[in-house]
Amino acid sequence: MCGPDRPAAIGRELTKVHEEIVRGTLGELAQRARSGELTLRGEFALVVGGRPERSSQDVAREADPTAARAEVERLVAAGLARGEAARQVAEATGLPRRKLYAAPTDQ
Repeated sequence: MCGPDRPAAIGRELTKVHEEIVRGTLGELAQRARSGELTLRGEFALVVGGRPERSSQDVAREADPTAARAEVERLVAAGLARGEAARQVAEATGLPRRKLYAAPTDQ
């Protein structure tokens, strides 16, 4: 869900004799777990690094306006007010709220 390139760390048996901390990307850690390279016993804590910063221009350029409008319609059908649905989708995609607010027939 976070993508294989997100930095992460697995802490195993923290504060105990066999404490172990392994760092890498989520993809690397998953591969190491599948290959048996990691000890998969005991108590674990998984720490996932934050989402990399992207400019609003990058987000808007990557956003699909058709999918964004469909998400607004889905939220409205689920009972959310159109203005709130447009605000949430605009915040998530970087697309202008007023373009997302327009009803499908007003596009």
